[in-house]
Amino acid sequence: CQILRVKILENALHELYYNPSMSCKDTAQKWLMKAQRSAEAWQFAWNLLGEGKTTEVQHFGASSLSSKINSSWKDISEDDVEVLKCKLYEQLLRFSVTTDKKIILTRLCVAFSAFVFNCGNQNLWPNAVHDIIEKIKSDNTATLSQCQRCSALLEILTVLPEECLSANTEKYKKGNMMHLLRNGFLEVVELLKSVSYADDSNQVKVIKCLSSWVALGTPLNECEELLVQVLGCIEKPELFDSSVECMLNTFCSPRLHDYPNTVKKLTPLVLSLHPMFTKAVKDEDSDTILGLTKLVCSLAENHTKFVLETFSDNSVGWGLTCFVMDCLVLNLQYPISENSSPISFTFWYSLQDEMQAVSTTQNAAVRQQLNNFFFQLITNLLSKAKYPKDNSYSDWTAEEKEQHRIYRIDISDTLMYLLEMLHIDVLYFIMRQLQTAIEQSAASPERPWHEIETCLFGIHSIVETLNESNDDLSCIQSLVNILPQIHVNSLQLADTLIYTIGALTDWLSNHPENLEVLMAIVLPCLNNNDLSLSTVLTLRRLTSECCEHLVPITPSIIQQISTLLTRGVLRNNEETWLMQSAGHLLSVLPQTDCLKHLQNLLILHMHQLEALSKDPQSVPNKNSIIHILDLLSHLFSTLDRRKEDENGELIKSHEEQPAVLILHQLTPILKSILEQWISDVGIMEAFSNLYDKSIRSLVNDFSPLLSPLCEMLTAVLKVYPHTCVLDLAQQIVLVFGADSEHKNTVSLLLSSIVQIILPIYGKGLIKEHPDIGHSFLRLLSHTARKQSQLFKQAATANGLISIADVFHCGIITLRMADSESAKIGSSFFVDFLSLYSEDADIQQATHKMGRDLLALVLHGIGGDAPRTHMDNYADIIQALCRFAFRDFSEWLQELVGNSAILPPDISHVKKAYFVKQLLQSSKSKKRCRDAVKEFTLVCRGLQGTEY
Repeated sequence: CQILRVKILENALHELYYNPSMSCKDTAQKWLMKAQRSAEAWQFAWNLLGEGKTTEVQHFGASSLSSKINSSWKDISEDDVEVLKCKLYEQLLRFSVTTDKKIILTRLCVAFSAFVFNCGNQNLWPNAVHDIIEKIKSDNTATLSQCQRCSALLEILTVLPEECLSANTEKYKKGNMMHLLRNGFLEVVELLKSVSYADDSNQVKVIKCLSSWVALGTPLNECEELLVQVLGCIEKPELFDSSVECMLNTFCSPRLHDYPNTVKKLTPLVLSLHPMFTKAVKDEDSDTILGLTKLVCSLAENHTKFVLETFSDNSVGWGLTCFVMDCLVLNLQYPISENSSPISFTFWYSLQDEMQAVSTTQNAAVRQQLNNFFFQLITNLLSKAKYPKDNSYSDWTAEEKEQHRIYRIDISDTLMYLLEMLHIDVLYFIMRQLQTAIEQSAASPERPWHEIETCLFGIHSIVETLNESNDDLSCIQSLVNILPQIHVNSLQLADTLIYTIGALTDWLSNHPENLEVLMAIVLPCLNNNDLSLSTVLTLRRLTSECCEHLVPITPSIIQQISTLLTRGVLRNNEETWLMQSAGHLLSVLPQTDCLKHLQNLLILHMHQLEALSKDPQSVPNKNSIIHILDLLSHLFSTLDRRKEDENGELIKSHEEQPAVLILHQLTPILKSILEQWISDVGIMEAFSNLYDKSIRSLVNDFSPLLSPLCEMLTAVLKVYPHTCVLDLAQQIVLVFGADSEHKNTVSLLLSSIVQIILPIYGKGLIKEHPDIGHSFLRLLSHTARKQSQLFKQAATANGLISIADVFHCGIITLRMADSESAKIGSSFFVDFLSLYSEDADIQQATHKMGRDLLALVLHGIGGDAPRTHMDNYADIIQALCRFAFRDFSEWLQELVGNSAILPPDISHVKKAYFVKQLLQSSKSKKRCRDAVKEFTLVCRGLQGTEY
C-alpha cells in the first residue's frame, strides 16, 4: 500500500512538472498539497527521499518533511524526538555527498531548522548548536571527507539563522529561537575561524554563514576578527559579492551601535577600499561601483551619530563622508553608465536628521564644518542632474528617460531637504551659479545650455517648498528679471524654464506686476507640441492663483485656447487642463464678457455635440462625445463666478451662473444622446461626471437644473441601472437632500431608484452585476447617515415597499464572496441599524430578519468567509449589540450552539467566552474586532500557529 502511495505521488509530481496542460498542473498541485497535509506524509516523505528518485520527487519529500515538522509537531511524542533527529542527520549527511543535490540538502536543512526550533521551544535541546557541530564533525556512520563534513556543517549553520529570521511565529517562540542560537554563536565563530584558515575552498560558504549570523543580531565584537578578514576578501573577485553582502548585514545590524570600538576598527578598512573604487569608476565597472557604494553608504547612513562624533578625523567620520560624496559625483552618466549614485541620497537625509538631534553646542560646531561641505553637495547634485552634454539623450530608450526623470526627482527632494539645514542660503547660492552661467553663455553663445538648465531645475525644486515670507526674498525678483534674458536653445531648457515659472505662482499672486513678462514666455510655448505638457500645467497653476490679475490679457489667452482646441493638436488630457484654465479666467470677467467668450469657446463643440447626437453609433462618434463631455466637465469644475466677502462667506447674487446657462442649452442635446447611447457605460460615465463636477462647483446655484436632471436619471435607470448614475444620485443627496425646496424631488428620485433596483435583487441578477448592488447600498448608506428622514421615505418608496426588502438586499450583497461586498454590506447595516431607536419600521425589519443576518455573519466567522472579512462582520455584530441588544443576545445564544453555523468541534467553553466578549462589546469596536478575529482562528484550527 505504501509503495502504491509513493507511485501515485510520483505520477502526480510528473504531471505537475511535465504535463503542458495548466488544468492538469492545477489539479496535481492541489492534490499534492492535500497529501502533504495528511497524516501519511510522515511516512511517504522518507520514501520519496530514497535512492534513485528524481530531484523533483526528493524535493517534494524534503518539503513534506519540513511542512509536517512545522505544522504537526504535536504528532511527535518525546520518545520519537531522538528517532526523528537521527533520521534527519542521516539524510543530511547522505545528501552532503552528492554535489548535484544541493537543492535537496538546503530543503532538508530547512526541515532540520524547524526540528531544532521546536525542540528549543520545549527545552528538549538547549545545546543544539554545540551538539550539531560535534555530531557532524565526529559522525562515523557516513563516508564523508573532511571537506564534505565542513560543507554540510556550514550549510546547516547558514540555514538555521535564516530560518529563525524568516519564521512567522509568536514573539515568545521567536525569542526562544534567538536565545538558542545566540548561546551557540561563539562556537560557530571558532568553527568559522578554523575552517577559514584551514581551507580556502570553503571561503565563500564561511562568509555566507557569517553573514546569516550577523543578520540575526549576534554580538559583533565576538566575530570582529572574522569581519576584518571578510573586508580583506572584498578585493578578491570570486569573494566580492558574498563579502559585500556579509558586511551589509553587519552595518545594518541593530546591535552594531552597541559596539562603537568595532565600528571604529572597521571604518578605516572600508576607507582603504577607495583605490579599488577609483579604479572601478575609471574602468566603468558598474557592478563593483554598485557593491562598494552600497557598502560605504550602509556604514555611513546607519551610523550618522558616529560620523558626527568623529567628523574631524580624516580616517573616520570625515573620510567616510568624503567617500559617500565620491559615490555621488561619479563622472558617469546615470542611468547609462552608472546606477549606484542614488544610493547615496539617503545618507544626506540621515546626517541632517542626526544634526537636529545633537545638542545645540555640538550642533553649532559641526554645522560650521559641514556648511561648506553641503554647498559642495548642492553643486554636485546639480551636476548629476544635468542632461548628457553629447546630446545622446534623444537616443535613450523610454525606460532610460523615465529612470533619469525619477533620478532628477530624487535630486530635487534632496535639495529641498537641504533647505532645512542651510535655509534660504540654498536659493541664493544657486542663484549666483545661474547668474554666472547666464553671463558665460552671453559671452560665448556656443556654450552648452546644460549649466543654466540645471540651475533652473535646482531653483524650481527649492522655490516649490519655501516657507519664508515671499516678500523677504529679493532674489526671487532678481530671478524674474533674469528669466527673460535666457537664450533658449533646447527643449529641455525650455521645459525647465516653464516649470520654474509655474513654481513662482504663489509669489506672483503677491507681485502681479511681473505676470505679463512671464506670460510672454509661457503662452508662445503652447504652440510647441514638445512643450505643450509643461506649458499647459504651468498655465493651469498661474490661472488658478492669479486669474484676477490676468484680466487684461484674458481675451487673448481664451482666443489662443480656442484656436488650439479647434486645431486638435494637443493630447486629450492637455485639452481638459486647458479648459480648467479657461474656467478660472472666465470666472473673473464681467458677466457680459464672460458669456461672450464662453460662447465663442464652446460654439464649435456644441455644434459637434449636436451633430453627434443625430449620427449613428460608432466607436469614433462615441470617443468624440466622451471627449467633448470631458472638456465641459473640466470647464465647469473651475467656472465659478460666485464671490466671497471678507469673512469667506459667499455673497448672494441674482445673476445666473454661466455653467447653468450652457447646461440649459445642452439639455435637449444630452437627452438625445442618452436616448441613443443609454446602455453605453463610457458615455454614461462622461455624462454623470459632467453633472457631478457641475454640482460640486455650483452647489446650490445648480438648483434650476435639478428637476430636469432627476427626470433624466430616472429615465436612464429604468432602461439600465448604471453605477455611475447611482453615484451621481449620492452627490445629489449630499447637496440637496436637506434643502426643503428640493426635498420632494430628491425623495422621488431615490424612491424610483429603490423600485428599479429591488427587482434586480429579486430575480437574482445582482450576482451577475455586483457593482450595481454596491452603488445602490452605498447610496442608501450615505442617505441613512446624512438624511435619515429621506432614507426612510426612499427605502419604502414612499410607502410602496417594505423596508424589510431593503434589509434583505443588504443580506444578499453581504453573502457574496468578494471583499468589496463585505465592506459595503457592513457599512450599510451599521448605518441602517443606527436608526433603530427612532423608527418602528426599522425595528420591525430588524426583528424579522436580524437573526438571518447574524447567522450569516457567524457562519462566515466559523470559516465560511475569508478572514479579510472579519472586521466588516465584527462591525455588524457591534451595531446589532449596540442598537438591538435584547434580540441580539437571544439570537447569539441560540445560533452559537447550532452546529450548522459554527464548527461542531469548538468547545462549549470557547463558545461561551466568545458570546461573553461580544455581549460586552457594544461600546468598543476594537474589542469586538479583536474577539471576532481571535475566534475565527479557533474555528479554522489556526489559533497558536504562524497563520
